[in-house]
Amino acid sequence: MLRIVGDKRAQDLAPSDLRAFLARSHEEGLSPGGVVARYRAVRAFVRWLVREGVLEHDPTARIRPPKAPPPDLAVVRPGEIRRMLLAADGGGTPSAIKRYCFCFGIPPRG
Repeated sequence: MLRIVGDKRAQDLAPSDLRAFLARSHEEGLSPGGVVARYRAVRAFVRWLVREGVLEHDPTARIRPPKAPPPDLAVVRPGEIRRMLLAADGGGTPSAIKRYCFCFGIPPRG
């Protein structure tokens, strides 16, 4: 961020500074999720400056967060669930796998 704003005082920050910072981050090859993380960090810092009275207003308030694709989530197939449940039944004691399945609404079978 300092490469973008230079010696600019916090009171002189403008929305264009954050936009330029995010654009540069993207141009430097940072992943979309990384750009979002930088946005959140700067946003949190600026909000803190407002709470502490350093800034009168939040120059980032009207800037929307950059879009990032949702992360790919692993899919557990029904056959894998059955094998986990069967493995949990083998010990005859309550199992973390059964509790996990219960928490996520996967009904036990058999």
